[in-house]
Amino acid sequence: MPLSFAFFTATASIISLVLSSPLSSSYASRSLGSPLVDCTNSAAMYDSSCWNSLDIDKYLNDPVTGWNKTTPTCSPGDNGATCCRMDEPWTTCFLRLESGRSGTDCSDLSNANDCQLPVPDRNLSPNILGPARYVAYTIVSIFQFFNSMAYDRMSLLRIENRCSY
Repeated sequence: MPLSFAFFTATASIISLVLSSPLSSSYASRSLGSPLVDCTNSAAMYDSSCWNSLDIDKYLNDPVTGWNKTTPTCSPGDNGATCCRMDEPWTTCFLRLESGRSGTDCSDLSNANDCQLPVPDRNLSPNILGPARYVAYTIVSIFQFFNSMAYDRMSLLRIENRCSY
């Protein structure tokens, strides 16, 4: 479980950093809030400026309407269809509720096959589809980043062990 907590902490920190950082220099020539894609179109490519135009910080953290405030913790006996289970990492709950299916778990680096970008639930409200898609994409991307670092480190250790006779 410590890895899950560490991963959650790292994910929350990186999402917070992304939300507070300015756009990269490749977007500096266009105005803030004018993304190159339709941020609400689930088939469109990802564009970092959609974080601002979709107001994802408010979507997650608004003290009245934000996802973190309005998503309840399950009571004993709940099936988890509309709530986060008490033993469930935040990322796993978000991806499960966003897709409407269990099985996506991005909290454990040893289970790389379990962290795939889920298809959003067809019943997800259109007004939150864009923000939910971007948060899910960010969770999976952060997982893949740390997983590739762990893989690279394991590869280097194997090479080092072979060379140290």
